[in-house]
Amino acid sequence: MIRRKLFSEYDYEQNLKDSPNTLDFEHLDHCVDSIRQSLMCTADISVIPFQWIEEKKQLAARATIPHVCRDFQQIQEWAKKRAVHELDMNSREMNDPLDPDTWLPGFSG
Repeated sequence: MIRRKLFSEYDYEQNLKDSPNTLDFEHLDHCVDSIRQSLMCTADISVIPFQWIEEKKQLAARATIPHVCRDFQQIQEWAKKRAVHELDMNSREMNDPLDPDTWLPGFSG
C-alpha cells in the first residue's frame, strides 16, 4: 500500500479498479501506524559493538552480530488460518472482550 503511493509511476490501475479506496489517507495512516507499532514492539536490542581496525586506525561497527529472527513463513501460515474473509461492518459482536457493553450475563471478558 505505502509502496504503491510512494512509487505511483508503476501501473496499479487494475488494483485501483478492484479496490478504488485503497489509497485513502486513513488506509495509509493505518499502514504507517502498523509499521510503527511493529518496530516499537519488536525492536532489535542486539548490541552492535565497535572494534578498532588497526589498518584504518579507527573504530568500526561490527555488523556481523547475530540477531534473533522470527519464522516469517510460520507467521504467515498462522495469519492465513485466522484471516477474516468477510466482515459485516454493520453488526456488533456479542461478548466482545474489548467492549463490555456487549457482554451477556455470565461473561466476564
